[in-house]
Amino acid sequence: MDLGIAGKNALVCASSEGLGKACAKSLAREGANVVLNGRTQVKLNQAADEVAEVANRSASATTQDVDFRDPGIFHRDSFANAP
Repeated sequence: MDLGIAGKNALVCASSEGLGKACAKSLAREGANVVLNGRTQVKLNQAADEVAEVANRSASATTQDVDFRDPGIFHRDSFANAP
């Protein structure tokens, strides 16, 4: 399936396991630059490795606090290390 999102940036919260990780994998397969977010860096790193494996490209992981009620908390810099 081609969703037309290749090269777009995608932040997936709660992506260290379960549905979040599955979403991150699907987005990466479609060619999106995926940033995984969650509370535990070790789990996120493992999930990022899995995402990279299924997508044949790297994915980045961050434990940055993301609170969308404050528009200043999330910066485009989070994608600086995205593939």
